[in-house]
Amino acid sequence: MPKILLIEDDQVLSYFIKQFMGTKKFEVDLTGDGEEGLRWLTSQEYSAAVIDWDLPKKNGTEVCVEYRRLGGQTPIIMLTKRAKLADKITGFEAGADDYLPKPFEQEELYARILSLMRRPASFKPTVVTIGELTLDCNARTASVQGQAIELSRKEFAILELLATNPEHVFSGESILDKVWSTETDSSVWAVRTHVARIRSKISAVDESTSTLIKTIYGQGYKLSLPISVPISE
Repeated sequence: MPKILLIEDDQVLSYFIKQFMGTKKFEVDLTGDGEEGLRWLTSQEYSAAVIDWDLPKKNGTEVCVEYRRLGGQTPIIMLTKRAKLADKITGFEAGADDYLPKPFEQEELYARILSLMRRPASFKPTVVTIGELTLDCNARTASVQGQAIELSRKEFAILELLATNPEHVFSGESILDKVWSTETDSSVWAVRTHVARIRSKISAVDESTSTLIKTIYGQGYKLSLPISVPISE
C-alpha cells in the first residue's frame, strides 16, 4: 500500500484528505507542524509528501529546502492559498515538484500524486563525499582518506543507498528489498551482517567513520551527516 505524508495544520482539511486517500488505498501519515513533518520525512519512506505552505514552527518552503539539502528525493506537492506566479516560483525553487492552490478537488490532488509517483527517480550524484568517506557511484569504488576500501557488491549498494540519502532511516526490510530484490531466501540478518562489515572496513582506515552509519533502534539504519562536515557532490 503506497504511503504518503501530509503536513497540514488545517485539521478539517487534513481529515477529509486522509479519509479520501484511504478510499484510494493509500496510507496517510498526518502531522500539523513543519518541524515534526521534516523529522518524519527524513526518517521514513513515503511515495509522496503533501506539504502546506503556512505551517507552525517551520513553513512549507523551509521544510522543502532542508529536506532537499539533506538529499531527500521524495516527490513533494505544495499546498497553499498563494496563487501568484512569484509564490509558485518560490515553491519550486525550494524543492517542490508540484504546486496546488487552495481550494482544490480531492480527485485532482490524487491525480497529481499518481503523476509524481510515475516519474523516474531523480538524478543521483556520481561522486559523494561525506567527511573522510568518498564514493564513486559510477566506478563503484569507495575510499576513506583517499585509501581504497574493498567492498562487496552488496556492501557497496548498501553504503551507496545510505550515503546518497543522508539522515534518511532505512529499515532492514527496505534495504533487503532494494539490495536483495531478486533473492527471496535472504533476511534482515543478512543486512545486519553487511552493515557490520561496512563499519569494520571503513573504521579500519579512520576509526571516526565507524559512527557515520547509525542504528536507530526499532527502525533501521541511517548515514548521519556530521553537523560540521557538509556533503559534497
